[in-house]
Amino acid sequence: MRPRLQTPGQIVLGLGSGRCGSTSLSALLGAIEGSCATHENPPLIYWRPEKAQLDFHMRRFKLLSEFFPLVFDASHWWLRAIDRFFTDFPNGKAIGLHRYSQTCAQSFARVKGQGRGSINHWVAPGNGVWCTNYWDPTYPTYPLPKTARADPDTARAQLIERYIQEYNTKLFALRDRLPGNVMLIPTEELALPVVQEKMFDFVGLRGTARPLMLNAGTVDDAGQMHRL
Repeated sequence: MRPRLQTPGQIVLGLGSGRCGSTSLSALLGAIEGSCATHENPPLIYWRPEKAQLDFHMRRFKLLSEFFPLVFDASHWWLRAIDRFFTDFPNGKAIGLHRYSQTCAQSFARVKGQGRGSINHWVAPGNGVWCTNYWDPTYPTYPLPKTARADPDTARAQLIERYIQEYNTKLFALRDRLPGNVMLIPTEELALPVVQEKMFDFVGLRGTARPLMLNAGTVDDAGQMHRL
């Protein structure tokens, strides 16, 4: 049985729009000795969070922090729960990843399929163009583009870019509001040892720099490792 810590561990969230390196971030922090690092740990949190979802995760963090020096989870949904997180854990930290929006949108498009019947998290269900998906409620919903039926892929790409740009704008606003609690890292720099060392300093625990990028071009979180 893991012994209870004398002082609760550090709790850190990973933020980012998705397709931005959050799997790699989880792996880097998961390699810190004694850490408990997860990625998109269920249950999902909706874009309009439900209290029961938040209550569960806050209880989970509190319990784990009594036994692990670092507790971490990464998901795009944490941006929508960040105020509740810092209310419950004022000494908590958040690391946000931001990727060039066009490249990020192209990555989303590759893994969501093409044409009618593919996945589009950013429109309401029953739209007659894209299928309904389990993850849809965890993203914002935008009006159906007028070009959706004639050119679904281009219409979806525009919605994805809008989402990413709006998400990243909120990330920077959060960092400006809470600079001591929030660190932002460009995805393109995540594999740099000097950036990783700054991240470990921010978290307050020693880690080992690793030149990796997981989940590149695939929906398999653990299936591949690529060097930058």
